[in-house]
Amino acid sequence: LYLAHPGRADFIKRDELQDLFGMAADPIGIAKVEIMLDHQVVAEAGPLKDDPNVHAPAFFAYDPNYPNIQFNYSVPADKVTPGEHTLSMLATRSDGTQVEGSQRLIYVKP
Repeated sequence: LYLAHPGRADFIKRDELQDLFGMAADPIGIAKVEIMLDHQVVAEAGPLKDDPNVHAPAFFAYDPNYPNIQFNYSVPADKVTPGEHTLSMLATRSDGTQVEGSQRLIYVKP
């Protein structure tokens, strides 16, 4: 589970939490990815729009959905206040089990 942007300890404006992206891979496949802010689901990620600059490395070919393991997401501005926040993702595997990715701190500018 990988959130590509924003990075750890990034300072970001509320309106810049749009069109973000990451990757999720698992040997049994990922059915759904949800974005969590401060341990609360704030958005469901969708498949990455066709982007010729984003390619999943062959290393992830173990995932049955490969090469379509990229996703994009946006955090609604009304869900974010200025200050420190924890960002993570919750992936639901094809068998219904869930796993939460590592958390990262971000700082939202006023």
